[in-house]
Amino acid sequence: MFAVPFLISTRLGIVVALGVGVIVMLNRGQYAFFTRHRGVGFASAVMPFHLLYYVYSVAAFALGTGYYLWRLGPARAGTTDRRPSAGAGETGLSPRPRQWVRQPRMTR
Repeated sequence: MFAVPFLISTRLGIVVALGVGVIVMLNRGQYAFFTRHRGVGFASAVMPFHLLYYVYSVAAFALGTGYYLWRLGPARAGTTDRRPSAGAGETGLSPRPRQWVRQPRMTR
């Protein structure tokens, strides 16, 4: 409660407040469902956990993408060519297994 004026006075606080407002607005149907079935107390108790879900989902996506790009290496991170190279085994990224590669049809 005391941190709210401090957060609103900073740029980060404004961005966080806008983000929370957008998330709450987009999920107002879900919060209305919680309010109808369990009451206002339950809906207000669920809201911080729902916001925490979004925070750790974004963090997991960012960490996973960063790890993937780190494993890919700086030489290939900026390219759009994703064909396996000779060094693919060295980075831990291997090409698709042979059974998943489309084979040309044999004609008689």
